Amino acid sequence: MVEVSIIIPTKNNGDIIEKCLSSIEGLEYPQEKYEVLIVDGHSTDETIDSY
Repeated sequence: MVEVSIIIPTKNNGDIIEKCLSSIEGLEYPQEKYEVLIVDGHSTDETIDSY
């Protein structure tokens, strides 16, 4: 059961999105209790390819 939703709004942040996701993976919180939602605002860089 998901208890926490982490929402990442992004646009043209391909240079940092992978680091952001890696940081979330390193949380000391059970992965089955959270979800990560990436909301992309029509990026024109490599953001979509990064995740």
